[in-house]
Amino acid sequence: MSFTIEQGLFQYNIRDHHAILGVPLDADEQEIRKQYLKIARYLHPDTCKFATDREKKLANKLFSHLVSPANKQISTLQLRMEHLLIVAQIAQKITQESTIPAITSENAKKLLNTDSPNLHLQYRRLINKISETQYAKVEEAISDIGLISEINLVYIIQKQRQDFNWADKNLTAPAKYGNPYIKRAQQYIEQNLPAQAITELRDVLEHDPSNAIAHALIGLAYLEQNQITMAKIHINKSLQLGSHEALVLKAKEALDKITRESDNSKEQSGRKTNDIFKNIFGGKKE
Repeated sequence: MSFTIEQGLFQYNIRDHHAILGVPLDADEQEIRKQYLKIARYLHPDTCKFATDREKKLANKLFSHLVSPANKQISTLQLRMEHLLIVAQIAQKITQESTIPAITSENAKKLLNTDSPNLHLQYRRLINKISETQYAKVEEAISDIGLISEINLVYIIQKQRQDFNWADKNLTAPAKYGNPYIKRAQQYIEQNLPAQAITELRDVLEHDPSNAIAHALIGLAYLEQNQITMAKIHINKSLQLGSHEALVLKAKEALDKITRESDNSKEQSGRKTNDIFKNIFGGKKE
């Protein structure tokens, strides 16, 4: 069974996975999973509570044909970023061609004409209001998906108007904080696994070379490997990019301490580095 949706981003021949799940375009893994589980309780055959056979059958098809595939596409960072790149390209094309697509819902029209500095907050409120009951009435689910996709489309147009490089700053690059790559890298450093941390952080810096936190962490990982030269390069870069960040300053302190003690043996240096990391992250090094 195919579902025809012609509103919002769907009119550009892409499937708006965020609209299907009822989450904002900047939703993270946790937010996406929470919403997916909520929808699954409505639609999955094991938990579906709709009264009629027709509703149950439609719920099952919505879940298998739309919801489950959408979750697979945006529940992981890499696939989500690829999807958002396509969305960003659509926004750029609309701006370059100076064309306004068809907008039918009142909420989307209001968002299109707003000059509020709280655009993002207004956008999220609109999405959340619809998504609260998006699949409660299974017959209205397709309509709600279309409404959310229109709001998504208007939001990217507005962001494009405000800042032509918004996608590079907010979509294509991993977030500085809360980035799963960075979180895993910190855990690897705390577990004395610097090589794994460096692998994670290289992925971050490939997309976001100006990420001060990533540079600080990869510098610490190199310190743990006693690669002082590489550590200096990245920690000094982190100071240039984010000298006010607490982690950056602590990384610089760690570098200075290890540099002063560079005449010690590798074993002694390693033990002192571990003590420094314990102070930085506030946890016990194993």
